[in-house]
Order: sequence, then C-alpha cells, then structure tokens
Amino acid sequence: RMAYLDVFKIRLGVDPFKSKKATFSGRELLERSDSNKIFWRNNWAYKQRLYSTFDLTSQKIPLYIKDLNRFKPEIINGFVSAIYEIAGFAEANNLNFNFTPDAIFTTSETLLPHHRSLIERVFGCHVYNQYASAEGASFITECANGQLHYCLDTGVIETISTPAGNEMLITSFTTHGTPLIRYKIGDLVEFKDGSCACGSNHPLVNKIEGRMVDSLESEKYGKISLSHLSDVIKGLPNCVKNVQFQQVAKNKIIVLLAVAEKQYNVSTEQKIQKALCYRFGSETEFVFKTVDSIPREKSGKHALIKNLI
Repeated sequence: RMAYLDVFKIRLGVDPFKSKKATFSGRELLERSDSNKIFWRNNWAYKQRLYSTFDLTSQKIPLYIKDLNRFKPEIINGFVSAIYEIAGFAEANNLNFNFTPDAIFTTSETLLPHHRSLIERVFGCHVYNQYASAEGASFITECANGQLHYCLDTGVIETISTPAGNEMLITSFTTHGTPLIRYKIGDLVEFKDGSCACGSNHPLVNKIEGRMVDSLESEKYGKISLSHLSDVIKGLPNCVKNVQFQQVAKNKIIVLLAVAEKQYNVSTEQKIQKALCYRFGSETEFVFKTVDSIPREKSGKHALIKNLI
C-alpha cells in the first residue's frame, strides 16, 4: 500500500525518495508542554520532517512557519485541517513562505473546495487529493489533470444507496491477514461518466464525501452533509480561524467559532446564521460561542461537524 502511494506521486513527476518532505499526521511525537518551542522530529532515512498536529495554536503556528521556511520541503503531506490551518494563519497575518513546494498531498480528511483554494493560493502549488483508509480500502487518486480515479488494481468498490448518499462496499486486494470482502466502511462516493485526457482507464470519481456520520440532521430537510456545511464557511473573514458545528439536539446546533477577538465582528455570526437557516430551517436554534481554539480529536484531526445525537 505504501508502494502504491509512492507510485501515485511518481506518476505526477514527484520522486518521494529524493524529495524533502514535511508530514503532518496524528502521531504523538513529543511530550506536550507549554514551554515547548519545537514540535517536529526528523526521519533522516526518508528525508522527512514529521510535524505534530496537536500543537497548532495561534501562539505556536508562527514557530511552525519559521521552521518550514528553514527546512524548505519539496513535498508537504498530511491532514487537510493541519495544512489548511497553517495556510490560513499565514495569510491572515501576512506571513510569507520563502519556498514553493513541488506538490502538496492531503490525506485522512475530506478535502473540500475552500481547503484546496486557500492552500494552493498560499503555497503556490497544486494540491493532490487521494483516498484510502487504514482498514485497507481501494485507492482513489488524483491525476495530473485534476481528476479523481478509482484505482481498479487495488480493490473493488461497490455502492449502496442511502439517505446520505452512495455508501461504499469495499473488497480489498491488499488485506490478506483479515480479508475485507464487501466491507461496509461507512464512506460515501459519487462516480461520474466519461474518460480523462491523462490516458488512465481507471473510472472517474466526482467526489468523496467521507463518513456517513459526517452529517447533521434537520427535521424539515433531513440529512445535511459535510459538503453542505463547508459552503457555509466560504468567504468568512480571516478573523475566523476555525469553525465547528455541534448538533446537541434535533433542533439545536452549537456553532463554535475560534476567532481573533480584536478583528471579530458580530455580523459574521449573522451571515453564518442566515446560511444555516437556509439549510436547516428556521425551527432550528443556533447557539454561537466564540473560543480561542477548537480542540482536535484524539487522532489529531480537526472535526468540522460533530453529531452528538
């Protein structure tokens, strides 16, 4: 599976063995302390610097940016939310990167259009998306033409229709110890017809929507997906560092806003509420809470939505 990831990058003209890599993942790299000023460790054999995703606070992100500028990675890999958070902080605070990566490869979290737009704008290079899973799901990778392809040589993806969308059934070619045969993995996918100018005959994928649990509920309109909610935060001002939607009851949603208080304006809440009312209906209560930061999950990922019911 790791070899397949390497081939995916090589097809895009990136040599994963010769390139310097910065990787943001959910590994516990160091003892956590307020006095720490280093949040990374080196894997010298692989020309890789591993960065902690558990310490991305407004006080510490400048240290990450400073070290990235020293290290000058040719490839950036890792969690969408971590790379997005660093890019957003850099843009909001007029901090520049003195290097341009050859490519950025995201993983583990759904790459949404607003993520891609900001990351590509700040780092000045293309973001390539790919999907697989720790369980061993078939690969979906992005080609040089920006199209997602379902890689037939890694497994079989079937779909079943659900209220949330087309849920995958996975049969993997790479899990031999515990074979996965028509495994209900909980992720959603949308295929599309046609062929790609890149020359690959692997089927095209329109979008990957992540887990079925990545949705909230409206009594009036039913399931509200992660993609629908990502549109709510498009175009928010830079003073909003992060957002999380928490559904605590059928008709009650808490909106956590991690903000820079000096620049924050209550009109932002009104804009979000209007967009949420359009999606959930006016019967739903929206409670806004401004916070300094939104805690990451145990995995090190950031959750845009949490369905607590």
